Amino acid sequence: MNINVSGDEGRVLVELHGRLDTNSSPELQMTADEILKNSGKIEMTIDFESVDFVSSAGLRVLLMLQKKLGVGQEGQRTLSIKNLSGAVREVFDMTGFSSIFKII
Repeated sequence: MNINVSGDEGRVLVELHGRLDTNSSPELQMTADEILKNSGKIEMTIDFESVDFVSSAGLRVLLMLQKKLGVGQEGQRTLSIKNLSGAVREVFDMTGFSSIFKII
C-alpha cells in the first residue's frame, strides 16, 4: 500500500493506494499516529479512491483512529471517508461502518 499525506495542521488528506489489509494496516496506523502527534483541532479525510480491498484489520485501524481523534467530542477533530469503490463500500455497508463514519 502507498499512502500520500497532504494538507496543513488543520486539514489533512490521506490518500490510500492498494489494499488495506493485515500487511498494510500497521503502515496506516503509524502514519495516522504521526499526523496526530502534534495536532490539536484537525479535519482528517481518508480517500479510498484507489483502494480495492479492505479487511477486518483495516477496519480495526479506522475504528482506533476514530477513537484517537475523539470524533464527536466537542467538535475538535473530524474524520471523513471519501470515494469508496463498489466492493469496499459493500464491506462498509455490511459491517455497519457506513453508519459509524462520515462518508462523503
